[in-house]
Amino acid sequence: MATVQAKNHKELGEIKVLTPQIDYMRRTKQLICGAIAGGIARTVTSPFERTIILQQTQNQHYSGIPFYQVIFKMLKEEGPLSMFKGNGTNVSRIMPFSAIELCTFEIYKPLLAKNLNIDSKSSWLYLGAGAMSGMTATFFTYPLDLARTLLAFQTDTKDAKNMRGFLKDIVREKGFTGLFRGMGATLIGITPYASLKLTFFQIFKNFFSKDGKGLSVSESLIAGAFAGCLAVSVTYPTDLIRRKIQIEVLKNNVENYGYYKAIKEVYRTKGMKGFYVGLPATYMKLFPSTAITFMINEWLKTEWNCH
Repeated sequence: MATVQAKNHKELGEIKVLTPQIDYMRRTKQLICGAIAGGIARTVTSPFERTIILQQTQNQHYSGIPFYQVIFKMLKEEGPLSMFKGNGTNVSRIMPFSAIELCTFEIYKPLLAKNLNIDSKSSWLYLGAGAMSGMTATFFTYPLDLARTLLAFQTDTKDAKNMRGFLKDIVREKGFTGLFRGMGATLIGITPYASLKLTFFQIFKNFFSKDGKGLSVSESLIAGAFAGCLAVSVTYPTDLIRRKIQIEVLKNNVENYGYYKAIKEVYRTKGMKGFYVGLPATYMKLFPSTAITFMINEWLKTEWNCH
């Protein structure tokens, strides 16, 4: 018994000495890789992002017109910079979100595999780790996502507000908890999307990867593009509903406007097709966005030796 305890203490001692330093450096690099990848990808696709939000929230100035006409109308009426309205907020949100999501996915995978005794290449393991990483990233970045949605929704350039202005207004009118209004709906939308996106990418990565050397740039682009598009095809209605809840609750001051009411209203006014308003623009945004995110993340992790 004493021998076993001594052995355990010895093993624990070795872990104490070696694990934190190696793990800390690797995880820090992974966080930076994810942040850079997310920021670049979101800036490139910013015009599509704003188009999607305007269509999803049925902004009166852009309601009922195809996504390409929304872009032309933005250029004509609001100017070229309007295509990047909210991008500063968007990038300030997506960089920590992407960093946390991609890094915690790598943390949760071995954690779940060990504690639940699941095979390290099981799709169920990827789904669980992806869901947990999506929830973790959402919790830490939700107020910025809320401000970003409101910023992209505004069309009045005369009285336009910045991210800080929206956050101050929310706290003043709704209190600190107002910063997390609609987060339940967001988690319902983000969790399955993040889970499926990361799972599909990991499956593609396992398929393409040769001898554990990781993916080439082209393979990462292809895997990332299809992973994002497949995931959003399944989860798009939940994203549309959570955007609608954010706008209704905070812009129109509607109390107790939850998931059920939002679904009922969309179906009553637009029918089943109403749940997919803005989906074509979403594909156009997600195809390059997820491709660039995963490609840059994988490339940087290879360059910095932090897989």
